[in-house]
Amino acid sequence: MKLLRIILIIFLLLTASCAREFKYDLNYEKQVVVNSVLIAGSPVIVGLHFSDPANEMTNPFDPQFVENAQVEISDSHGNRYILDTTSDYEIVPPLNGIIMTVYYQRVYYTDQLIPQEGEEYFLKVYVPGFDTIYARTMIPLSPDTGKFWYKITFGPPISEAEIGLELKNTGGYNYYWLETADYVNQLSCSDPAIIGTYSGFLINGELFPERNYTLYFQASIDTMHQDTAIFYLFRASREFYYYFKSYEEQTPPEIPNPYQEPVVVYSNIRNGLGIFTSFSKPVFLKIPLKNTKK
Repeated sequence: MKLLRIILIIFLLLTASCAREFKYDLNYEKQVVVNSVLIAGSPVIVGLHFSDPANEMTNPFDPQFVENAQVEISDSHGNRYILDTTSDYEIVPPLNGIIMTVYYQRVYYTDQLIPQEGEEYFLKVYVPGFDTIYARTMIPLSPDTGKFWYKITFGPPISEAEIGLELKNTGGYNYYWLETADYVNQLSCSDPAIIGTYSGFLINGELFPERNYTLYFQASIDTMHQDTAIFYLFRASREFYYYFKSYEEQTPPEIPNPYQEPVVVYSNIRNGLGIFTSFSKPVFLKIPLKNTKK
């Protein structure tokens, strides 16, 4: 898919009236890719795989797992934790997989370290034949919320909800991630502070015109099989904002734009690729799915 996209872009650029020189370097050097989000109060998971050449078809459901790595996490107090490999990804709390863009059958894992809000953590990865990998992240504080209101228009099997959520910006960086449960079929929002996906929002609180800001959005909810709709609101680290924003920008749109500039996905991994980032503990927002209004 990547190769076909590159060929299409080259063809369209060469045939466009405003032609630009496009160079593609096929020299490829394998790198280690890190995918990890630390969530306050949850065990630590680190996914490691090798990068693939852009001119090869890849399968995100079967990445080349990095064997024989030594993965170490340390905190600002000097405590060090060595992660073990697991062949059973089901033991991993599902919320820890929020930003993983590949699907690992095996991960590096420890429940001896439970990240805490306001603490900084340091990642060090040793892989034979590669330079030592380093990264760091600071766990943000939980989001401060105000009023939460909703109105549901019931209709089997899917009901439509109008939702308002007040966010209170505090000191530090104000980036948020709003995630939904499986039975919330779709989220939508037209607020300029939103970078949206089908089942979640990245919210840039730095764009709020005032300290306390109410965000309005809509949700399609399966009310036939659930009694309560649950939304998880996290405060996200700054590197997650840069990562997700660039990841969304490099994702091909439904209608290809031949003039779109290439986008390099943000990475905070030294001597490698990927992302090592963090979330606060979630604030749980619940909507009872009864034929009532609030």
